[in-house]
Amino acid sequence: MGEICLDSMIITSAILDEDFKRLLIQNIRKDISYTTQVCRKECVGNLIEKLKIKREVAESKFKEFENEISLRYLEFKEEYYSEGTKLFSDILLLGLKIKKKSTLLKDCLNIITLLKNDIKIFFSNDEDLEKACKRLNIDIEFIRIADSSEKVVKDFFRQFKFQF
Repeated sequence: MGEICLDSMIITSAILDEDFKRLLIQNIRKDISYTTQVCRKECVGNLIEKLKIKREVAESKFKEFENEISLRYLEFKEEYYSEGTKLFSDILLLGLKIKKKSTLLKDCLNIITLLKNDIKIFFSNDEDLEKACKRLNIDIEFIRIADSSEKVVKDFFRQFKFQF
């Protein structure tokens, strides 16, 4: 059983959908859940956009979720930046079609942060980033939850019951 990192879209979905949040909280041990400051900023931005709310309200909603799941932060160190930009270049050199190139550098910084903190499981729905990491033999398992419907989430967690 390893520690996990949740990306911004998974957290956003949990904040927006009470059933999804309940299932996430029921199925992931609180002492193993991490995210990054980059994901936090993205999540707050997502909440502002989707709910048309002020930053303070979005930050409050995030803080509430953070407390419910005892979410901890992986530390990003300045020295990770050069490795993140190298990963960014390596992914571009692969020639893969990346839908969200505008966020790719941030995603690369997140991946480096995960690796430096020995996190091997990343809950993320970013298929392009997952493909790129596989092609580059990066040792992180991406876990995708396609949507937040109760049946999909229950089936997903039933499959991984003893890992998280």
